[in-house]
Amino acid sequence: MDSKSLRNTLLPVTTRTLDTIKGLLLGAAREETLRVLAKFQERIHALARVNDLDGFVDFMKVKTFNTNDN
Repeated sequence: MDSKSLRNTLLPVTTRTLDTIKGLLLGAAREETLRVLAKFQERIHALARVNDLDGFVDFMKVKTFNTNDN
């Protein structure tokens, strides 16, 4: 068997293996992307609540100031 026929015999196996690996990597990348996206969305949501808390703290400062004046 010469190298050309060996290469032609092994090429389909190699191609299928590479395609399988590409599919596995794509799936792993998709899962990791979704996981990271969920973490970012959690943090964005948490930061949005901080803004609401800041407004509440300001409200309470004004309310406390007005209550202490009476």
